[in-house]
Amino acid sequence: MNKGLFVLVLIVVCSKTFAQNVALVSNVPIPAKEFLWVYKKNNTAGTQSSFEDMSSYLNLYINFKLKVLDAKALKMDRDTGYLNEVKNYESIIKAKIRVRGKDELKYIINEYREGVLMFNISEKKVWTVNRSVTSGAMTEEEQKQLEKEWIEELKKKYPVKIYEDELKKLVRI
Repeated sequence: MNKGLFVLVLIVVCSKTFAQNVALVSNVPIPAKEFLWVYKKNNTAGTQSSFEDMSSYLNLYINFKLKVLDAKALKMDRDTGYLNEVKNYESIIKAKIRVRGKDELKYIINEYREGVLMFNISEKKVWTVNRSVTSGAMTEEEQKQLEKEWIEELKKKYPVKIYEDELKKLVRI
C-alpha cells in the first residue's frame, strides 16, 4: 500500500514539474516562468499575445538556447576572458540595479551569460566565416543560410521538445 501511494505522489510531482516547462532542449528545461519573463521583456508592443506570436518567439528562444549549448560544448563558458566579463557584469548589476527579486536577478545575469556565449559562438560559426567567392566577405544571404544550416545541425544534435499545452496557458496570462 505504501509503495503504491509513493508511486502516485511521485507521478503527481513529476507531472507538475514537467507541466511547468514550455520546452526541453537537450533535456534541459525551459521553465514557463523564465520564458514568460524573457518574452514580456522583449515584447514591447504592449498588445495581447497570440499563440502564434508566443510559439514563434519560443522557436527563436530555442535557437538561442541551442547556440548556447554549442558554445558550452566547445567549452567557451570556461574561457578566462568570458568568465571575467561575466563576473564584472554581475558585480555591476548587483551594485547598481534594483531588481524585484532573486528570480529577476537570476534571469538578468543568466541572460547576459548566455547572450555573451551566443555572441561568441555566432562570431565563430557565422559572422567571421568567409564564403563569398567574389569578395571574401560573406553576403547577408550567405550568412542567413549558414546560420540556418547551423541551427538545423544543432537540432539534429540536441533533441528539442515543445510543450504546446503549457505555451497555450501562457497566452492567457
